[in-house]
Amino acid sequence: EENCFDDEISSNCSRERRRSFRESNSFTKPNFKHVDTPKQEAANKLSKKTLEQPELFLGLNIDELKNLYVKADGLKEVLEKNAPFMISNEENACGQEITVDTDQVTAPNKQTEGKPYPFGPYHSPLLVFKSYRFSPYFRTKEKLYLSSVSYSNKIEPKQCFCRFDLTGTCNDDDCQWQHMKDCTLGRRQLFEDVISYNLGLIGCSDKSTDEEISTATEKYIEKLFGVNKDRMAMDQIAVLLVSNVNESKGHTPPFTTWKDERKWRVKYLKKTP
Repeated sequence: EENCFDDEISSNCSRERRRSFRESNSFTKPNFKHVDTPKQEAANKLSKKTLEQPELFLGLNIDELKNLYVKADGLKEVLEKNAPFMISNEENACGQEITVDTDQVTAPNKQTEGKPYPFGPYHSPLLVFKSYRFSPYFRTKEKLYLSSVSYSNKIEPKQCFCRFDLTGTCNDDDCQWQHMKDCTLGRRQLFEDVISYNLGLIGCSDKSTDEEISTATEKYIEKLFGVNKDRMAMDQIAVLLVSNVNESKGHTPPFTTWKDERKWRVKYLKKTP
């Protein structure tokens, strides 16, 4: 019996001790397991390998890049080396011809090369508008006359010019194209063209006929200048008419460029076939 009792005690001692509630509860005590020493040694070996290998960035060795950056020249040295190639004196001024080694086959012909345009006087971009004639700068700065055919004309924009008239003389009396002699304004037509910006000045409207406007313009000029109208030049009378039109519309120089579209203008008379 004693032997049986001893066997029971030894068997109980050899049994594993039951885990307590504190040990089994994962909420009160985290269940951490000890890491074996062989795994620690493997991790140490991996860290040593990573330290021995060079650090890479986008496939480039950072250490080598640092060494190259240290050995590279600074900004001062780069400027000193490239100074002879830079334009630093008046001899290498703009427009100087530079000789370049090229093949004779691919070299362009000197006759076809365009020459640089020289600097010229300033011209206002508002010259494209006929109403710029009402600005005092048209005469003072641009040095132009109101009778200039380039700015005072009756050119039909949608009608082609006669190529024979442009290159010489057109001998066809029935030619249907535009000719310079037909586009040029006469003395009376120039005055009508200026007054057409304000037909109310002569008591007419856009519904008036060409004959009524022509007659009213002649009466208005006789009233203004009287007998002196034949003694004055065409441009002098046109300048006075421009000032009267500006005053009638309340335009103060130099803000006299006309912005309203004309409803009546001197027409180009087309030839009937």
